[in-house]
Amino acid sequence: MSNFTNTTVFEVIVCCKCHVEFAMTAEFKRTCEKDHKCFSCPAGHEQYFTAKSNEEKLREQNQLLASRMTHLKDQLNETRREVRTTRKSRDAYKGHLNRTKKRIHNGVCPCCNCTFKNLSRHMTGQHPNYIKLEEK
Repeated sequence: MSNFTNTTVFEVIVCCKCHVEFAMTAEFKRTCEKDHKCFSCPAGHEQYFTAKSNEEKLREQNQLLASRMTHLKDQLNETRREVRTTRKSRDAYKGHLNRTKKRIHNGVCPCCNCTFKNLSRHMTGQHPNYIKLEEK
C-alpha cells in the first residue's frame, strides 16, 4: 500500500448571487483573475472577476510611462533644436555687431559707408536719428 500526500492551497470565495462560500485552488483563482474567465459556484451561478489583475495594472502603468517618456523625449529634442537655432542666430548677430563695431572704430559710417576722421561729429550732424532708433 502506498501513501499519497497532497498540499494544495485553496481559497474561499463567496458567490455574488447566492452568497454560498466555496473553495477553489489558489492557482485556478489566479488564472480566473488574470483571464477574467467564467467559473461557477456549487449552485451553478456563473461569475467572473471584474477587477484588473496586477499584471494588467502594471502593463497599463508601463504603457503610460512609455508614452510619457516618448513625449518627454520629443519635447527634449524640440528644445535642443530651438537652442541650436537660437545659438546660430545669436552668433550671426554677434558677428554682424562685431563687424559693425570694427568699422565704426575705423571711422566708417554705418549709414552711408563713408570714412571720416571725426565720425562722432558726422553722425550727430548727418544722421541724428540713428542714435534715437538704437535707444528704442
